[in-house]
Amino acid sequence: MGLRLHKDGMKKKIDVDSWSRKSHYEYFQTFDCPMFSITFPVRVDALYRYARENGLSFFAVCLFVLLKALNEVPQFRQRVEDGDVWEYESVDALVPVLAAAGGVFPDCCGVPGQSVRFSGTCPSVDSGGQG
Repeated sequence: MGLRLHKDGMKKKIDVDSWSRKSHYEYFQTFDCPMFSITFPVRVDALYRYARENGLSFFAVCLFVLLKALNEVPQFRQRVEDGDVWEYESVDALVPVLAAAGGVFPDCCGVPGQSVRFSGTCPSVDSGGQG
C-alpha cells in the first residue's frame, strides 16, 4: 500500500526553526534513505466478525480503519517537499485490487474520514454503515 496526499486536502507549512521535532528532522536528513518499517501482530477477530455480519469486504473495512487511525497522527500526515516540511489535512492510500475480469490491477483509493471508495471492484464502506 502506498500513501499519497489527499488531492483536495489542505496543507500547512511547518516552520522547522521553531518546530519541536527540529533535531529529529535534521538528524534524519543526513540519511540516504530516512525511512524505517515496523511489523507487529494485531488481533482483528472482532473486525472480521463485524465485516462478515454486515456483508462487507474485510479488506475494505481494514483499509477504512487503518486510514482513520493513520490520519489521527499528525506525523503520518507530514511530508518533506523541496526541503520544506508540510503537514497535510489528510492522506489517502493507493492499493492494488485484483479485478474480476482479466486479472488487471486498477488504481483504488481510500478516502480518510469519509469512506473507502474503489473504482468499482469492491464495495464502499462508510462510517454510517453498509455501502
